[in-house]
Amino acid sequence: MSVLGTPLPLRALAVSAHYPASNPEFWDVGVDLEGCCWTDRIVHAAMHQASGDVDSAGFVGYGYTNPDIQLLPDGSLNPGTTIKFRGYFSVGLAAIEVCDNHRCAETDVQVPEAQPG
Repeated sequence: MSVLGTPLPLRALAVSAHYPASNPEFWDVGVDLEGCCWTDRIVHAAMHQASGDVDSAGFVGYGYTNPDIQLLPDGSLNPGTTIKFRGYFSVGLAAIEVCDNHRCAETDVQVPEAQPG
């Protein structure tokens, strides 16, 4: 916990990118995040990539809505949960924001070259 009571910074454990054969420019970026100290489940995640002016809400599984991620007993993210972001991303930096009902945390990730999938 930081001095102001906000969650410790997020950290990306893994980042992947895939595209459908029908549209190689439309990517699904998957991010496994580590972070702690939330007081309730994660209800919002978003990715922004300034280089292409792309914004995307995060989702889990095959849905297109904001995640409803339950936390581990200590208030940390389950590192086995992949949050996905869909859009016209490209290789480069992107900012991620993750929020519970009370506060948010942010981190930057490096989006890799997308693979077919």
